[in-house]
Amino acid sequence: MTKKYALITGASYGIGAASAKKLAANSWNLILVARRTEKLQTVKKEILAAYPELDVVILTQDLANIDELPTFYHNIAKQYDVKIWDNNAGFDRTGDVTSLDFETVKGMINTNSTATAILSTLYAKDHEQDNAQLINVGSMVGYKIWPGDILYSATKHFVTAFTEG
Repeated sequence: MTKKYALITGASYGIGAASAKKLAANSWNLILVARRTEKLQTVKKEILAAYPELDVVILTQDLANIDELPTFYHNIAKQYDVKIWDNNAGFDRTGDVTSLDFETVKGMINTNSTATAILSTLYAKDHEQDNAQLINVGSMVGYKIWPGDILYSATKHFVTAFTEG
């Protein structure tokens, strides 16, 4: 019998790490994805201390590098039976939009919005006919603009619209 996995992007911190721990408590093997290997290793260690019978895989990937995402996705799909795909990765830099540099703007849009759309589309196409789950984590600021956080609000509004559409 093939092992079934739950994959969580942004699993190194916050909601992503908490989601991974909750899925582990429900006996899911895990694929933890983030750009910071050291933090992923810490989360993996915490999970395996509580659930040593699980398989926990770490994949280091910066989702802002959107040209790499199709290959990243297909490599996972070839190796693992992922039944839950949780797009949780994202980051925020508060401040007026005029205070943000180009790389920050590009990185936030690519990580928070574009990566979610690309990975969701690839996963949905592969799992249209089976019992798999796709989770896209948005934010309350996707529904109401937060002063001083316009770009983050816009990226999370995209996630909300894309997911609910």
